[in-house]
Amino acid sequence: MDKEVKTMILDTLFAKSIMANQHALHQNEMLAKIPKMYKGKLKEKLRPVILELINAERKEFEKVDALKNEIVTDVYRSMDRFFHTLSKSAFVDYDELDFVLKALAKDRASIIGIANKILI
Repeated sequence: MDKEVKTMILDTLFAKSIMANQHALHQNEMLAKIPKMYKGKLKEKLRPVILELINAERKEFEKVDALKNEIVTDVYRSMDRFFHTLSKSAFVDYDELDFVLKALAKDRASIIGIANKILI
């Protein structure tokens, strides 16, 4: 594999990782605002995670920020919608979700067509 392609893949993975961690940080910070839930062991364990995510974001965010802002916003919104939908699924559905995602990768147009027929 060409060095330029490897660099692009690593940069993309790194950017996705930063955005996923930023999403996790946002969700954990939202959870921390609910005193009824954010207490005891959860508070004890989650507080250091939140601080580490903040530090990682500060240190590495400029690499994501270097991307076009609308791309970062679109990816973040997509990830947020995906996690929201995924959180509604039962764990027993994950094998089927994996199956559908593989079908999407293989024949995107057909799967999107089927989804449109069902959802619209």
